[in-house]
Amino acid sequence: MSALTDAITGQVDFMTYDITFLVPQARAGRMRILAVTSATRLAPLPDVPTMAELGLPGYDLAPWWGVVVPPARPSPIVDKLAAWFNQITASEETQKFLENLGDRSLSRNPESMAALLRTEIDQWGRYVRLAKIEPQ
Repeated sequence: MSALTDAITGQVDFMTYDITFLVPQARAGRMRILAVTSATRLAPLPDVPTMAELGLPGYDLAPWWGVVVPPARPSPIVDKLAAWFNQITASEETQKFLENLGDRSLSRNPESMAALLRTEIDQWGRYVRLAKIEPQ
């Protein structure tokens, strides 16, 4: 959160940050959102262009929500956690929260979460290798 505070107080001129925290600040007039990093505009920010619209084609960095557990957990435990997660995400309160963020990507079961993670690893793994980041 210190980066957000630094942007609001003028300690930094530019930053990228999670929309969860930026929208309230922008609505209060404390900061200006220049672009969204998702492939499409977001419902809560209809007038804010995408990075692609500003000249960076193919730019798509969108948030996602999911729950992960260490590998080799017994299926009954994973299934129970997935059911709880689905119950929470189906609630009206959670749906409104996610809608306000423009979030469109929830993994509803272990298989779709695994597929999402594979896609993210494929997409970002190249940059991890280029930066020589070691798994921890």
